[in-house]
Amino acid sequence: MTRRRGRSPEVGDRWRSARRPGVPVGVHAIDSGTAEIVQDLDRSRAYTLLVNGVPSSHLDLEDPAWLDFEYLRWMAAIVETHVPPEARLRVMHLGAAGCSLARHLIAVRPDSQHLAVEVDAVLAQRVREWFDLPSAPALRIRVGRRGRSPRHFHRGVGTSSSATCSPVPRRRCR
Repeated sequence: MTRRRGRSPEVGDRWRSARRPGVPVGVHAIDSGTAEIVQDLDRSRAYTLLVNGVPSSHLDLEDPAWLDFEYLRWMAAIVETHVPPEARLRVMHLGAAGCSLARHLIAVRPDSQHLAVEVDAVLAQRVREWFDLPSAPALRIRVGRRGRSPRHFHRGVGTSSSATCSPVPRRRCR
């Protein structure tokens, strides 16, 4: 897979218009425990989001196409390899955290639409406040459990190329 670091001007302008001043680095209370935002030492506008101590998302606010976590690069490579570029892409992300994969796919496929389902209501609200996330219809964030039927959240998926992405669980194995 080729990692895309640059963006077209119209995509870059859309992202800059939504930029918020100052990401609140530190530990924050959420419904399921804590969310910690840690600044990346190598990238000045990049952050790692840890949910209950587990790295869950990495977001570079200067480059939404950047994916730092290897498993997300693999998922993006599967989409890039198996979904034709002209296909209208609709994706459901289960366990959204900071929406890293959704941001990447929106940056490289601006006409794609994403539904992120997050179990933690406070986290779902805060990531919109903390990070440079696109708004609907490109990215919708809903609160729900993974056990619910995908049709409950994402109606009409069958009319386009669709996928459901679920990251590894955010709980530590014992």
